[in-house]
Amino acid sequence: MRKIVIRALMCPAIIIACAFGAGAQGAGYSSADQDQAAVASKEFKEKVAITQSVILKDPQMLQEVAQLAADPAFQQLLKDPEIVSAIKSGDTAALLKNAKFIEIMNNAKIQGMARQIANKTGSQQ
Repeated sequence: MRKIVIRALMCPAIIIACAFGAGAQGAGYSSADQDQAAVASKEFKEKVAITQSVILKDPQMLQEVAQLAADPAFQQLLKDPEIVSAIKSGDTAALLKNAKFIEIMNNAKIQGMARQIANKTGSQQ
């Protein structure tokens, strides 16, 4: 059961980790910012794992992620073959260059979750 929950969290966790890892600065990521955020693959994978861990330990955040996953904009994102492929392959550079992904990453709910995770882990955004 835990494995199923973790898989269901993967895409939201990646989006939140991107916002968390890229500084959760809101709209306006430059190409240089995107490239710089994408380079640290190992660090990014660690942020995804931390994000998943925090979500799994916080019932309220888990509920927020479930609501996010049901959101039509999020569902539309998951229909984009380029995004799905980049998520499956762990290609953060491709994700951070995709306008649709950037748009959802800059969503206020995503930004709020990224801030919560940063606060819970003591990480700088």
